[in-house]
Amino acid sequence: MHYYVIVFDRAQRTLLRQEAFPTREAALAARFAAERGAAHTGAEIVVLGARDEKDLHLTHRRYFQSLSELTAAG
Repeated sequence: MHYYVIVFDRAQRTLLRQEAFPTREAALAARFAAERGAAHTGAEIVVLGARDEKDLHLTHRRYFQSLSELTAAG
């Protein structure tokens, strides 16, 4: 299992950052640091676990695809 910190701009629907970590603890530490640095920006900062990056993109498509791509995929 890999852990990813995702920083996503909700207003612009753009991925600002994606970083992989070998442990959940390391990813959480990075998330908390990112939250301190992004206070009041409206960015969504999450830690997601996935077997690999391909699975991450499949299971959490909203972070990686445009709204038109999401609606076309159904």
